[in-house]
Amino acid sequence: MALSYSTNSYIGEFAKEWVADILLSGDTIDQGNISVHPNIKKAEKIQTISTDAIFQSRADSFNASGTTTVSERSLSPVNLMSQDVVGINALLAAYQSAQMLPGANNNDLPTEMGQFLINRKAEVIKNQIDELIWRGDVSLTGNLIRKWHDGLVTLAEADSAVTKYDAGTGALTPTSVSVGATTTLGFAAAVTTLYVGDKVKCKVFTGADAATLNDLTFNVLDVSGSSVVIDAVTTGLTITTGANTRLRFINQSNVLTYLGNIMRVSSEAVVTSDDFRIYVPVHVANAYIDANIAAGLSGSTSWERNGQLIYKDKVIAKQKFFPENTIFASRVGNLYFGTDLVSDQNEVTAKYMKETTLDDVYRYSAKFSSSVNYGFASQIKMVRA
Repeated sequence: MALSYSTNSYIGEFAKEWVADILLSGDTIDQGNISVHPNIKKAEKIQTISTDAIFQSRADSFNASGTTTVSERSLSPVNLMSQDVVGINALLAAYQSAQMLPGANNNDLPTEMGQFLINRKAEVIKNQIDELIWRGDVSLTGNLIRKWHDGLVTLAEADSAVTKYDAGTGALTPTSVSVGATTTLGFAAAVTTLYVGDKVKCKVFTGADAATLNDLTFNVLDVSGSSVVIDAVTTGLTITTGANTRLRFINQSNVLTYLGNIMRVSSEAVVTSDDFRIYVPVHVANAYIDANIAAGLSGSTSWERNGQLIYKDKVIAKQKFFPENTIFASRVGNLYFGTDLVSDQNEVTAKYMKETTLDDVYRYSAKFSSSVNYGFASQIKMVRA
């Protein structure tokens, strides 16, 4: 719909439609890959119940043999906002001035500009919320997107009850390093399992500047014989290799192995649930497609259904802002996103400020809340480099 701004402030029920769009149209939520808990004012407790049924010989007297454990986890939404200002001078100097009504004092924002501004802001915010859902990390105090609350992968990494596997299958051992504006890694034999565009994680490099590579992910720029070039800038540094130096990755050569592994280590009760998902970053999803194409399999019959990637009849959820070289398996019903869509903690406002402050600017403000958690750690399995 067209949207025209004047001196009115867009708040109340109309604003909540925009907030709902911002919060609920990122890939993770829009595709049904997480359970949404709306209308949380401060905190919500998620009740979890674990129970078994132990058989015993029949007797006349009561003898408890089962165990039931009731626990809880919390969703505590963090209140956030995004604000911006657009000056009239910037509009007058641009083509937009032709769409503004005549008169020196008539500075209504053009309809197309207003629609574009709202739509673009909503797109940026929802993408950043997607990143926060998975990769939020309160320890990253300098990261303005991720620092607000821990994401699902961050929580799972820190939870010893979540089963995690290292991506060791197909890992390569470099024998030399040539530093520079890009970094060239040498190997003892020709490299046949890496491809241009793959993402590799460097492990256990040595030397005074090894931290420049260790535990970081880089793009493969070139593969030629026994040399691999990555986009790591190491000019003037001292980096060497050791006996345990590795490149770990999930790509076309090993993705089917890892998907099979994560299915096998997940319990039958979880895997057979209708809402079981395998969450992967875009490059792993593409590697899965490439592996099937290389095997001569048709997407319409074996690994794709109605636009979704399928592995053994289970949905592969491709996530844009997911950690590289990571596979995360869980039931959707075990993953929670908490927010409050109907309170005054959520609003979108766009207002021309001249009548208030005499400034020829439009101010844009979006306020919302966000939180994530999961119920049972035992239902989550991870593979990561």
